[in-house]
Amino acid sequence: MLVANPPILPFNSLSFATMSTYLVTGSGRGLGLAIVQELAKLPADKVSKVLASSRSGPSTELQKVIDASSDRVFWLQLDIVDIESVKQAASRAEQLLGDAGLDFLINNGGVINWQSAENGIDKMYCLNHRFCLTDLSMASS
Repeated sequence: MLVANPPILPFNSLSFATMSTYLVTGSGRGLGLAIVQELAKLPADKVSKVLASSRSGPSTELQKVIDASSDRVFWLQLDIVDIESVKQAASRAEQLLGDAGLDFLINNGGVINWQSAENGIDKMYCLNHRFCLTDLSMASS
């Protein structure tokens, strides 16, 4: 049964697994940045590492979070419609996370313009609906 008006819970009241690891796409600004900022505020026994990804270098705001994180927040270059970029990011994530693996993938990246990627996949569809990153992670499961 769907709830007509589900309760909105504050971010810090959500239940977290111990020592969870996160990958947040679209972390350079907006909602992705806000998610990374909130995760970084949580204690290390709740959130051990956060991989904050974006297509180009970290924004000034994201870099501040990384610098203040005591080696818990890392920037990951990732263009989620470019399969080679996804593979490189997955390899880097494995290096950063080691045996801990990835617990949560937050697919926040999105676009509103309509254009084709080099591989012929429409970027807007891939980012907003299909999530190439999720496809790759599901294939490796």
